[in-house]
Amino acid sequence: MKSLIYSKPKILIDCKAKLGEGPFWNHNTLELSFVDIMSKKFFIWKKNILKTYNIPCQISCLLPTKKNNTWIAASKNKIIKIFLKNKKIKILTIKIVREPKQNRFNDGKCDTLGRLWLSSMDNNEKLNTGQLWFFKSLSKIKVVDKNFKIGNGMDWSPDNKYLYFVASDKRIIYSYKFDIVSGKLSKKKVFIKVPKKRGYPDGICTDIDGGVWVAYWNGGCVIRHFPNGKIDKIINLPVKKPTSLCFGGEKLNMLFITSAKTFNKQNYRAETKSGSIFVIKTNISGKKINFYKSEGLMHRATERPIFKDLLKN
Repeated sequence: MKSLIYSKPKILIDCKAKLGEGPFWNHNTLELSFVDIMSKKFFIWKKNILKTYNIPCQISCLLPTKKNNTWIAASKNKIIKIFLKNKKIKILTIKIVREPKQNRFNDGKCDTLGRLWLSSMDNNEKLNTGQLWFFKSLSKIKVVDKNFKIGNGMDWSPDNKYLYFVASDKRIIYSYKFDIVSGKLSKKKVFIKVPKKRGYPDGICTDIDGGVWVAYWNGGCVIRHFPNGKIDKIINLPVKKPTSLCFGGEKLNMLFITSAKTFNKQNYRAETKSGSIFVIKTNISGKKINFYKSEGLMHRATERPIFKDLLKN
């Protein structure tokens, strides 16, 4: 594994997000998408132009599909499809999942076969009702892990032999043996146990060399871990609460990092730079994203569509 070289973190987008999350780089359209959960917004950044979309519900993750201007997203206990055409947003609910009343979906990704995986959390962060969901299809869903307050980020090793999953409240990143055909998880292990001084593990992503990158909420840093879990490099950030990260850019060697707004405890003012999107150039490439498979997009909606002309430049 080659030695990591990286640039100083800098602000790419000063969007002042309350809770920026869920960055994805679409390598087909060369655009970065992310959400602000608390503000009911999602963002598309392309060719240095940022477009902001207001929607009528909170979404915690926004997953690109192979069809341009079409995403699936998680909102509370629903899977929704979002279309964008001629500045109009169309939203369809395609699946309602039975979750505890206080829960909401949190993070999500698709595996290499385009199947959806979502984590959930207790929105009050008190009860161990968080779950990890596997959607073999929209009609075949299964809880594959549970008993944590905050289920969070996930990603797969580049050879697809392992799944990494974050239980933030436990300060643990787990690894599982992953069967790519069935989606079955086995041999659950503690991959990383995070010390209190480091904060909480939040979003994660892996690179093509098997490195596991983690954003540390309240830790003010992102860390690249070796495939054995040991620390390779700690990259400090000018904000306290980085939330998630992904690789992107034409060479997939740019690390994009979302963050949450942090307030000064003495004067309650927002700290400078918090809520921004940061970028770091590296000498290591990330993986291309896995697009959501089309099967789910063809299901009949369980709710009527909502049309909104909500584009805000």
